[in-house]
Amino acid sequence: MDKILICGPRGVGKSTLIRRLTALYPGPVSGFVTKRETVADGEGLFPIYIHPAACPEARRQYGPENLIGRCDSRRSVRCPPVFDDWGPRLLEGPGLLLMDELGFLERDARRFQKAVLAALQGDQPVLAAVKNRNDPFLQAVRGAPGVRVLENGLISEALDGEDFYSGCYGCVTVGFFPYSSNGNLGVAAGLNNLIKTRDGEKLAGGHSAEEDFGDLVDQAKSYLE
Repeated sequence: MDKILICGPRGVGKSTLIRRLTALYPGPVSGFVTKRETVADGEGLFPIYIHPAACPEARRQYGPENLIGRCDSRRSVRCPPVFDDWGPRLLEGPGLLLMDELGFLERDARRFQKAVLAALQGDQPVLAAVKNRNDPFLQAVRGAPGVRVLENGLISEALDGEDFYSGCYGCVTVGFFPYSSNGNLGVAAGLNNLIKTRDGEKLAGGHSAEEDFGDLVDQAKSYLE
């Protein structure tokens, strides 16, 4: 089953595209959607809520039990327990799993992150909106095996070890981000996306067992039969 991630900054139309694609899906839809309020609270922050994807907009509830965070362009207040409570339950539904969207507020929600990565490795189709931030969790999402990433009008294809190897040619995008952990400060680098442009001569220099041992491989196999 396809697992498609639609990546891009806020305002490019990720959620609009997902709504239109979801309307065309013939089966049940589960998962979650998030909604940012258009009016700021008393601290100037905009509340963001999580809802079941299958719940009609007119029936959605807005309260502290599904408030996942508050933010503006510079500040954010995260609510990891809400993510960890709602997310795993909503990702257990049938049919198409919708995740709209994955961003930075769930940075400390470990159970939620584990459920998302498990869904990307499962058998159900997934359609997700993903912010293009250099965050370890989002990098793990974009790098999950088998996912297809739609970004800037281009969609990537999953490559295995036979397709992408030391010696082939390609292009990569790398993001740098500062960190502060237990008194340690620094700058880390994360691989975002890569694309293979053409084949090349392998640089590994290794040989297979058949190349190194020749007829001895067949003899060893005969001993095991």
